[in-house]
Amino acid sequence: MRIRAAAGRTGDLTDLRGDSIWQADEGECTGAAPRMGLRIYTKFRGIEMPDVSDQALYTLGRLQEWAGTNPDLEPELVDNGADPAWVLTAAQNVGLIFARDWPGPGDPGHDVAKRNTEPPRELLASAWARRGLLFHQVTWAPGTLREQIDQLHRGGHPVLGVFCADGIQTNPGASIVRKLPPSRLANHIVTCLDSTNSVAGRWDNWWRRDSEGIYWGDPSDDPGKRGTWLLDWSAAEAGMALMLTIDFLPPPNGDAA
Repeated sequence: MRIRAAAGRTGDLTDLRGDSIWQADEGECTGAAPRMGLRIYTKFRGIEMPDVSDQALYTLGRLQEWAGTNPDLEPELVDNGADPAWVLTAAQNVGLIFARDWPGPGDPGHDVAKRNTEPPRELLASAWARRGLLFHQVTWAPGTLREQIDQLHRGGHPVLGVFCADGIQTNPGASIVRKLPPSRLANHIVTCLDSTNSVAGRWDNWWRRDSEGIYWGDPSDDPGKRGTWLLDWSAAEAGMALMLTIDFLPPPNGDAA
């Protein structure tokens, strides 16, 4: 499929990033990255839609492992991480809940206790009207990853990458990450912001703790750079376990055609 570039757009989507998404110490990047991807996708198209709840995506993703089983046999939901595949399954089959209704760690009114609690029936009913979000796996030939991502960016399709973040969390954003751990250890998902640099791409990142002044990545005062990484394209190709782009967004108000 050939992605048509939008007139006047480059592969730099940083201006569509908006505020940082704070996952604090909750480890819910699998909800935060799709939230940012959707924000970029809708802003690019001029679609008015509130931010989706990263916490709801994360928790509903973990619940998918037990979907359709006898409730009496389901184990207690504990916070042991959510596989990206389950989160995307929840987004497609359960639907989207807005952050204003189920706040994430960086949102006003956030309740950490809800991390292991299924949203109430009325919110699940509203999410059902917004189900159907589709992701598309991105493949590339060796040496063409930047070209593939840049093409998608120019068409308004944000790209999410899954890789292992161990050992690179504190790498300054102005310093290029030259090597990633093996892809089989992948445990983190982030959104690509800028694919225009032929040496390294700029990737968003979701772990920050304001009270302690801890930021993974660039500590810059520039909101477009703060908390981001520069990742060498060859390192990305070697360490990336999975690449996804948003392929379809159901009507935000739930009024399906």
